[in-house]
This record gives sequence, structure tokens and C-alpha cells, in this order.
Amino acid sequence: MKPIDMKHSFPAPLLWVAVFALVAGFSSCSSGEKNDLTESNLKGRVKQITELVNNQVKDSLASDETDPTEEKTEYDVMRVLDFYPNGLLKNLRLITEDGTTIQKYEYDKDSLLSQVLQFADGRLVAYDLYTYDDQRRKQTRVIKDTADKTLVSIKYKYDRKGNLIEEQTEYPGMDMSSVLQYKYDRKGRRIEKQETRNGVNSDIVEKYEYNAQNDLEKVITVDQMKGQEPFSLTQRYLYLQTDSLGNWTVRETRSQIPGFGEAETILQRWERTIEYYP
Repeated sequence: MKPIDMKHSFPAPLLWVAVFALVAGFSSCSSGEKNDLTESNLKGRVKQITELVNNQVKDSLASDETDPTEEKTEYDVMRVLDFYPNGLLKNLRLITEDGTTIQKYEYDKDSLLSQVLQFADGRLVAYDLYTYDDQRRKQTRVIKDTADKTLVSIKYKYDRKGNLIEEQTEYPGMDMSSVLQYKYDRKGRRIEKQETRNGVNSDIVEKYEYNAQNDLEKVITVDQMKGQEPFSLTQRYLYLQTDSLGNWTVRETRSQIPGFGEAETILQRWERTIEYYP
């Protein structure tokens, strides 16, 4: 995950997909069976989460030496998530050096997510609309700009257990499409993702492993390039601190970078403060 540059990094349709990538786990609730807290493996009646995300950790674990005069790396992303008492996400603020993005979540009378309004520095720039099937599962999602032009269109497919197994995404006017396919273990945890772009398999597979607390522990990315040796990269998630309810408050992402020896490097560090309803 990299800091989002609102001005340069993405064409408009892809920008909001990138923004939503930072919300993964909090707005992915696909049916009325669970709320956003249970989907995110959060315990207790969470009211607000403030997260500081450092994507530019420079300290290598290969060295035990530290320079006390060295300036600490500042956090470059802040997320603030507010939840309703019923566990549904209310709004999210994403703050970077490029500005503030706010997403406001609206629900229908059955507590199903119906619309997400997206604001950049106080200005409405896009919105999402959702539809559901007769089993309360998310069926379609459409991202539109303020001129009502469709930027992104997504369709969802499920297995008989209700697990999301496929996302079909189209970018109208950009001649782009992608299909994400997922696999799950017996506990209903996602264990694999594979992507096809414009009808061509990317040959990249992501596999997921979890710890005893059901928190994500490893992401293994395998690039199965045709005619070449498969390339594999493993990212480990270390939960360094938790609060009294067992929710993590400090997490690091570590990985061995190919070509830099066997030592791990800290890729990302998260610190979060959690406020609960009484």
C-alpha cells in the first residue's frame, strides 16, 4: 500500500478504486449477515478508530545498531473510521499530504449499504450505488461522478455458502476490465485471490494465512510467469500490541526483499487508537 497522490497517481476511475483499497476490510461487508466490525475481526462495540500508517519505514531489521540522533520517519497516512452502535461503518476520513478524502456511508431500512458519498477536500467528487439479491448479498456496485457518468461497474458472484468468489469490474470508456476470483477455507476465511485483466490471466496468485485470533498473518504472492521460475514474495503481519479486548493497536508488515539478503525489512507500520461505546 502506497500513499495516495490525489493529483498524479491515478486516472479518475482508478483513483477511487485506490482509495477504497485503503478501506478494505471495513466496507467489504457483502450481506446483512455480518456488520463491518465482525467482518474486520474487531471485538467490542467500537465507536471510532484512528489509524496512523507509515508506508516509508527505512529502518532495516538487518542491523541491530540504532542512531539516537536519527530523525524518526513520520506517518504519511491517517485514517479515522466512525461506526454506528450496530457495528456498521458511518464514515471514513483519509488524510494525506495531498488533502483529505471523506467517505460517508448510507444504509436502507434493512441496514444494507445503499450509497457511499465521496468528498475530496469538502467537495463531492463521486458516489457509489449498490444493489442486492434476494439473499441480502451485494449484487452490483457502480461508481459515478457528479455528472452521473459511470466510472466503474462491479458485479459479484457467490458460492452456496455465501462466500464472495468473483468480482467482475469494468471501466467504461477505458477499454479495461478485470476479474478477481477468491477461494476460502472451512472457516470461511479468504485464502486465495487470482486476477484476470482484459481476459488475460495475470499469472499472479495471492495466498493468505491467519493466526489463532483470525487476524491476517501472511500474504504470499506468487508470480507464475510462463517459461520462467515462479517468483514468490511473502509479507508477514506482526501484531505487536493489543488492547484489553484483544484488538491489535500496533502492527508491522515485514518482508524479505529479493536481492537484499535474508534479513527482513519493515514495509509498513500501523498504530491505531480505538474508542468504544459504553
